[in-house]
Amino acid sequence: MDNHDKVNHILEILALDSIREAIANDLKNIGKIAPNEVWKLGTIKPGKDKIWKPEYAGSYFVPSRMAMLNPRPQSRFLHNTITIATETTQWTRSTAYDFKIVHKENNLVSIRDDVVINNNKLSLFLMRRRVGEFVPLPQFLRDKGFPVGEKGIQKDDPFSTVANGVIVQRTQGNMSVIHPKLLAQRTLIDDEGKIIYLGIDEETVPRKTIFVIRMRAAEFENFHQLFSHQRYKPILWYHSFPTVSDRMLAIWDAPLTSNLLSELVIDPRGKARLFIPKEKANWQEFMNSLLRLWLTIFASKGNELLAFFKDKDCLNDYLEKKEKILRAYYLIEDFMFDLKKG
Repeated sequence: MDNHDKVNHILEILALDSIREAIANDLKNIGKIAPNEVWKLGTIKPGKDKIWKPEYAGSYFVPSRMAMLNPRPQSRFLHNTITIATETTQWTRSTAYDFKIVHKENNLVSIRDDVVINNNKLSLFLMRRRVGEFVPLPQFLRDKGFPVGEKGIQKDDPFSTVANGVIVQRTQGNMSVIHPKLLAQRTLIDDEGKIIYLGIDEETVPRKTIFVIRMRAAEFENFHQLFSHQRYKPILWYHSFPTVSDRMLAIWDAPLTSNLLSELVIDPRGKARLFIPKEKANWQEFMNSLLRLWLTIFASKGNELLAFFKDKDCLNDYLEKKEKILRAYYLIEDFMFDLKKG
């Protein structure tokens, strides 16, 4: 199958009514989480954004402020809690508060509208909850110093989440959509509330300890485990992009590096970008090229993430060069996706 046929084959699958409806319905759930998900919010402050030895595979950083919303039970006592840490270091203790859900639809909760936080701290040592005034999550976070707006802004809504799914071909030949656990819900913002989209969070560190961001592209280990059997053939992974963007490229992550699976990214407008891996691509060479580009441009900003992100000329130059590398390894197709289909 040549490149033209590959693109047409994927577009034909995406044109199926059942597939388009499934994707459109998933995209309606942006900003919502399931009861078994954890939502993380981190803020980077000026002067606390330097990343030491970014070339080191194990390097990481911790946001200046962080919040972790935990609907799932972590223990007999620590369920329905939000933990807050400000002026963080690696070993910062967090303060816990409890919350309640005021509305739930299809077992999903809107983190912006349906979660209210008890303003009284949760006494973990006394093992009791003190009932206080319950306030909406956005107001609570603003009161704690997080730069989040009162209403969602299409370009930068920190309360957005990633909607995603995988189109697979069953052994009978029919196409369907599955929703495996592939990522954790994480939002990173700057001191003005603008989203810094590094890529997905594969949740490779325990969620119970601390909000840690690893300085490396996602390795998509969960995909390899998911498709190691032969019950179905993976065709395409689709997911939302948190901000309005023409390139729809994460700062760190790259599209899937597998000849078995294509990737579709959709922004809030419905603009879609399809990445189809080319045959016989040298993926190690590809990742090394991206790493060299990142280290060179990042070093020019003193290895300071916030300085890099806020210099729009530098950021655009980096993303332009990154896309040029991508086009040598992927077929890239842009089109509009009908968000109202579902």
